[in-house]
Amino acid sequence: MKMLIRYTSLIALGATYGVMVLGSYVSATGLGLSCPDWPLCRGNILPTEEIIIEWTHRFFGLLVATFTVTTSVLALRTNDKKLKIITSLAVMFVFIQITLGAIVIGTRLQPEIVAMHLAVALAVFTTVLLSMLRVRNYAKSIEV
Repeated sequence: MKMLIRYTSLIALGATYGVMVLGSYVSATGLGLSCPDWPLCRGNILPTEEIIIEWTHRFFGLLVATFTVTTSVLALRTNDKKLKIITSLAVMFVFIQITLGAIVIGTRLQPEIVAMHLAVALAVFTTVLLSMLRVRNYAKSIEV
């Protein structure tokens, strides 16, 4: 189990970084409304060429949610109280972020909501990073 939680926490961190880079690109290039509906893109699950960047941003968001929740579920099986708290916070921030992402689209990129979306992205990244570091320390402590 310790190898699995190591991998899930590392993948969650990489996906979080990726979704933030893609989100910055989407914002800077004005592609934020290339998918005007949520959770689909123009009513489709799979992307077309015109929406590939925004769709990829959303796909990375799905990866973040999947691997952050998986890491948290695995953390619940440990005896590390701090790890359980950190991963639970990460999951909470991820779901707040998903909700804000939908609101960003619904409000047609209202600047205050976009700013909150960025602020919560930083909270997601921080808690996912702390989760990965705590997992690494936890795994080392049980190797002895």
